[in-house]
Amino acid sequence: MKTLLIITLFYLLWSPVFSQHTNIRIDDPQVVNSPNEPSIMVNPKNTDQMMVGSNLDYYYVSEDGGYSWESYQLSSEENGVWGDPCIITDTAQAFYFMHLSNPASGNWIDRIVCQKTDNFGESWDTESYTGLNGTRAQDKEWAVVDRATNNIYMT
Repeated sequence: MKTLLIITLFYLLWSPVFSQHTNIRIDDPQVVNSPNEPSIMVNPKNTDQMMVGSNLDYYYVSEDGGYSWESYQLSSEENGVWGDPCIITDTAQAFYFMHLSNPASGNWIDRIVCQKTDNFGESWDTESYTGLNGTRAQDKEWAVVDRATNNIYMT
Protein backbone atom coordinates (compact mmCIF):
# COMPACT_ATOMS: atom_id res chain seq x y z
CA MET A 1 0.00 0.00 0.00
CA LYS A 2 2.88 2.36 0.84
CA THR A 3 4.49 1.69 -2.57
CA LEU A 4 1.22 2.50 -4.34
CA LEU A 5 0.97 5.76 -2.40
CA ILE A 6 4.53 6.75 -3.34
CA ILE A 7 3.93 5.94 -7.02
CA THR A 8 0.67 7.92 -7.01
CA LEU A 9 2.32 10.95 -5.38
CA PHE A 10 5.25 10.78 -7.80
CA TYR A 11 2.85 10.66 -10.74
CA LEU A 12 0.74 13.57 -9.47
CA LEU A 13 3.77 15.74 -8.75
CA TRP A 14 5.84 15.02 -11.87
CA SER A 15 3.37 14.29 -14.68
CA PRO A 16 2.46 17.97 -15.25
CA VAL A 17 6.14 18.77 -15.79
CA PHE A 18 6.36 16.33 -18.69
CA SER A 19 2.94 16.95 -20.24
CA GLN A 20 3.06 20.71 -20.72
CA HIS A 21 3.58 22.16 -24.18
CA THR A 22 4.53 25.66 -25.18
CA ASN A 23 1.70 27.73 -26.62
CA ILE A 24 2.64 29.19 -29.99
CA ARG A 25 0.65 32.04 -31.54
CA ILE A 26 0.27 31.45 -35.26
CA ASP A 27 -1.30 34.77 -36.24
CA ASP A 28 -0.29 38.38 -35.93
CA PRO A 29 -3.13 40.36 -34.29
CA GLN A 30 -1.87 43.50 -36.05
CA VAL A 31 -2.44 41.86 -39.44
CA VAL A 32 -5.25 39.37 -38.91
CA ASN A 33 -8.44 40.61 -37.30
CA SER A 34 -9.41 38.00 -34.68
CA PRO A 35 -9.21 34.75 -36.65
CA ASN A 36 -11.79 32.22 -35.49
CA GLU A 37 -13.38 28.84 -36.30
CA PRO A 38 -9.99 27.23 -36.99
CA SER A 39 -9.50 23.94 -38.76
CA ILE A 40 -6.12 22.20 -38.45
CA MET A 41 -4.69 19.28 -40.39
CA VAL A 42 -1.44 17.44 -39.82
CA ASN A 43 -0.02 15.58 -42.80
CA PRO A 44 -0.06 11.92 -41.64
CA LYS A 45 2.87 11.09 -43.93
CA ASN A 46 4.96 14.06 -42.75
CA THR A 47 3.90 15.25 -39.30
CA ASP A 48 6.16 18.30 -39.56
CA GLN A 49 3.67 19.69 -42.11
CA MET A 50 0.61 21.34 -40.57
CA MET A 51 -1.97 23.64 -42.11
CA VAL A 52 -4.62 25.74 -40.38
CA GLY A 53 -7.54 27.62 -41.91
CA SER A 54 -9.43 30.39 -40.10
CA ASN A 55 -12.25 32.83 -40.82
CA LEU A 56 -12.70 34.46 -42.99
CA ASP A 57 -9.99 33.71 -45.52
CA TYR A 58 -6.67 32.96 -43.85
CA TYR A 59 -4.46 29.92 -43.83
CA TYR A 60 -1.25 29.19 -41.98
CA VAL A 61 1.45 26.63 -42.72
CA SER A 62 4.15 25.09 -40.56
CA GLU A 63 6.90 22.82 -41.83
CA ASP A 64 8.54 22.26 -38.44
CA GLY A 65 5.81 20.53 -36.46
CA GLY A 66 4.10 23.76 -35.38
CA TYR A 67 7.04 25.63 -33.89
CA SER A 68 6.89 28.38 -36.52
CA TRP A 69 4.13 29.50 -38.89
CA GLU A 70 3.67 31.51 -42.07
CA SER A 71 0.39 33.37 -42.66
CA TYR A 72 -1.39 33.74 -46.03
CA GLN A 73 -4.71 34.93 -47.35
CA LEU A 74 -6.77 32.60 -49.56
CA SER A 75 -8.51 34.07 -52.58
CA SER A 76 -11.07 32.86 -55.07
CA GLU A 77 -11.84 35.07 -58.07
CA GLU A 78 -14.80 32.97 -59.20
CA ASN A 79 -16.53 32.00 -55.97
CA GLY A 80 -15.18 34.25 -53.24
CA VAL A 81 -14.11 33.08 -49.78
CA TRP A 82 -16.49 33.44 -46.86
CA GLY A 83 -15.32 31.41 -43.91
CA ASP A 84 -16.10 28.08 -42.27
CA PRO A 85 -12.73 26.59 -43.24
CA CYS A 86 -12.21 22.84 -43.36
CA ILE A 87 -8.65 21.67 -44.10
CA ILE A 88 -7.92 18.05 -45.07
CA THR A 89 -5.08 16.18 -46.75
CA ASP A 90 -5.35 13.15 -49.01
CA THR A 91 -3.12 10.09 -49.23
CA ALA A 92 -0.99 11.77 -51.93
CA GLN A 93 -0.24 14.62 -49.45
CA ALA A 94 -2.32 17.23 -51.31
CA PHE A 95 -4.14 19.65 -49.01
CA TYR A 96 -7.71 20.84 -49.57
CA PHE A 97 -9.36 23.98 -48.21
CA MET A 98 -13.15 23.83 -48.17
CA HIS A 99 -14.99 27.08 -47.44
CA LEU A 100 -18.19 29.00 -48.02
CA SER A 101 -18.67 31.29 -51.00
CA ASN A 102 -19.23 34.96 -51.66
CA PRO A 103 -19.41 34.99 -55.47
CA ALA A 104 -19.45 38.11 -57.60
CA SER A 105 -22.44 36.62 -59.45
CA GLY A 106 -24.72 34.40 -57.45
CA ASN A 107 -25.83 34.46 -53.86
CA TRP A 108 -23.84 34.79 -50.67
CA ILE A 109 -22.89 31.34 -49.23
CA ASP A 110 -24.91 29.58 -51.94
CA ARG A 111 -22.26 26.87 -52.42
CA ILE A 112 -19.33 25.12 -50.75
CA VAL A 113 -16.00 25.72 -52.47
CA CYS A 114 -13.04 23.33 -52.57
CA GLN A 115 -9.51 24.51 -53.38
CA LYS A 116 -6.54 22.15 -53.66
CA THR A 117 -2.79 22.63 -53.28
CA ASP A 118 -0.13 20.10 -54.25
CA ASN A 119 2.71 22.34 -53.04
CA PHE A 120 1.70 22.97 -49.43
CA GLY A 121 -0.08 26.28 -49.99
CA GLU A 122 2.35 27.96 -52.37
CA SER A 123 -0.42 27.98 -54.98
CA TRP A 124 -4.01 26.73 -55.13
CA ASP A 125 -5.75 25.05 -58.07
CA THR A 126 -8.80 26.60 -59.64
CA GLU A 127 -11.57 25.83 -57.25
CA SER A 128 -14.58 23.66 -57.71
CA TYR A 129 -17.81 23.78 -55.75
CA THR A 130 -20.72 21.68 -54.61
CA GLY A 131 -24.10 22.22 -52.99
CA LEU A 132 -25.33 24.95 -55.33
CA ASN A 133 -29.10 24.95 -54.80
CA GLY A 134 -30.61 28.25 -55.88
CA THR A 135 -30.56 30.84 -53.14
CA ARG A 136 -30.32 28.31 -50.29
CA ALA A 137 -27.52 29.07 -47.86
CA GLN A 138 -24.86 26.38 -47.47
CA ASP A 139 -23.18 26.39 -44.07
CA LYS A 140 -20.91 24.38 -41.74
CA GLU A 141 -19.44 21.96 -44.26
CA TRP A 142 -16.99 19.27 -43.17
CA ALA A 143 -14.93 16.79 -45.16
CA VAL A 144 -12.92 13.62 -44.64
CA VAL A 145 -10.64 11.45 -46.77
CA ASP A 146 -11.13 7.70 -47.03
CA ARG A 147 -7.52 6.55 -46.54
CA ALA A 148 -8.25 3.25 -48.34
CA THR A 149 -9.56 4.82 -51.57
CA ASN A 150 -8.45 8.49 -51.37
CA ASN A 151 -12.10 9.51 -51.92
CA ILE A 152 -13.20 12.74 -50.29
CA TYR A 153 -16.58 12.88 -48.58
CA MET A 154 -18.24 16.12 -47.52
CA THR A 155 -21.34 16.89 -45.49
